[in-house]
Amino acid sequence: IGSYNNGHIYASADGVNWHLAYDSGQTFVRALCEFDGALYAATSKGSGGMVLRSSDGLRWEKVFESRDPNFYALHAFHHALWLGTGNHGRLYRSLDGADWQLAAAIEDEGIRAITSYEGRLYLATEGHGRIYRSRFADTPPPSLYDIRIHDITSHSAVISWRSDRPSDSRVLYGTEGRLDDSVHASSPVTEPVMTMAEPGAM
Repeated sequence: IGSYNNGHIYASADGVNWHLAYDSGQTFVRALCEFDGALYAATSKGSGGMVLRSSDGLRWEKVFESRDPNFYALHAFHHALWLGTGNHGRLYRSLDGADWQLAAAIEDEGIRAITSYEGRLYLATEGHGRIYRSRFADTPPPSLYDIRIHDITSHSAVISWRSDRPSDSRVLYGTEGRLDDSVHASSPVTEPVMTMAEPGAM
């Protein structure tokens, strides 16, 4: 766990007895998160925030710092580690825990919390109290089986399949290796049936 106002990190082997594991030199250790086999800590201080990393919880190294004084939240999602900051509402992302890039800058004052739900990343912000959700998802695509092409005529063909969970449907098709045409159905179903017009490649 992290502490305020001395920036200490405490550790316990049984959840009952705790000892000082590390003094970060910061004012506040606000969040801890495991990512890719290492433990990360988001810390705050008036002169700037800092992300620390440790492989054993006892020896820590600085992997990222910024003039943003408040590093509020850490969360592992979509093969990356995400950091939410205060004062400027910045969201940072790292794929390896060492190299950090600005992923988004929102208009709200700060990103107080980050979590994931049903394959999407959510940000809880202060100021206006908004919740943001990622446009991308971490869920794998549905599995398809029993794919069939039937009712073939000179100007159309029907394609159908089954999937392991409901989803929208899109088919790209064309001639001579070029997929210039498409058909799309937005309703989530598990057994879509779609008609392709002028399937010259069939």
